[in-house]
Amino acid sequence: MAKDVPGATPQPPMPMWYLPIMLAAALASLALAITLPFSDYVAWQSGAGTDMVHARWVYERLHFDRSPIAVALIGSSRMEAGLSPHALSADFAKRLGHPTPVVNLSIFRPGRDLQSAIVDQLLATHPEVRTIVLADDGFMANSHPMYQATASPRAIVSEPLLINTSWFTSVMALPYRSLRNFAAQQAPALFGVTLGFDPSDYAGPAFDRTEGYVLPSGEARNGNRHKTQAKLASEVKYILAFQNQGLVGRVPFLPQSWQYAVDIDYTRRIAEAAHHAGVPIAFVSLPAYGPDRIKGDRRLYCRYGPDFDLGFLSAHPSYYQDGLHLNHDGAMAASAALADRLTPMLASGKLTFGPC
Repeated sequence: MAKDVPGATPQPPMPMWYLPIMLAAALASLALAITLPFSDYVAWQSGAGTDMVHARWVYERLHFDRSPIAVALIGSSRMEAGLSPHALSADFAKRLGHPTPVVNLSIFRPGRDLQSAIVDQLLATHPEVRTIVLADDGFMANSHPMYQATASPRAIVSEPLLINTSWFTSVMALPYRSLRNFAAQQAPALFGVTLGFDPSDYAGPAFDRTEGYVLPSGEARNGNRHKTQAKLASEVKYILAFQNQGLVGRVPFLPQSWQYAVDIDYTRRIAEAAHHAGVPIAFVSLPAYGPDRIKGDRRLYCRYGPDFDLGFLSAHPSYYQDGLHLNHDGAMAASAALADRLTPMLASGKLTFGPC
């Protein structure tokens, strides 16, 4: 026990009314932080320096580029790597006899909430879009990190809570996020962002990431990268084990509507928004390498649109850059297969589909 210091004046105990005042002041400060002016463009640049670096391009393509969009591809890195907008645009133009511009608005990491936000922005800024193709990546349990960075406080708070392991941290991060966004608006150079769109720093209307690119870290992605069959099989085995060991895998007794609430709820929101705009949606499943499949349930999706399963790709190791992602050769094969399935529906203006 610490000894009293000779001659020191004893400190009076903290008054009981002090704690609630401090708590009220802290809550008021948090509320003030959340109400600061928030720049969506700055927020969509928060993926700079990470795997999600192309979130900025997605925002710019939708909000600053008026080039028409006929078919929009929206998913995770699997769709980013696995479907070529250049190949699909050329194929559709040849088959249909008129330009059919395709854009791949996919962003690294799965998360149906962010995909829903992209769909909302797409419909608001490019009402000419004729078809939306979403990724069927299997079950997606959690929120996307870029949704946490870009969505409004109300949207974040209203996300499904069960099961969403990101909900609490996303809510707690709101004041810091707002303060950082406001500070970046005051000193953009210090935070590495830009406040105005610069066409000279824009990747163009049909940025095709299947052709390969280099991350800010120097890591190469996509293009014609290959691995041995043994390495591919080992990676898929690890991925499946990781998925089964996750939180959802440990609570199989809960109803599916709780286990995958984010995926189910936002898929429904996407379908309702697209239906209201008169834009049909479809899904495409790009398989992992080998005979094993990522856990999922096609019935969650095919109630809203056709779900094209390109499972034939999984038998070709030369199509894969790793156990989960197609390389450029695989993307060409996948794009041709998707064009085969979508062309008749684009020609008729209606995506026809039956029960799963």
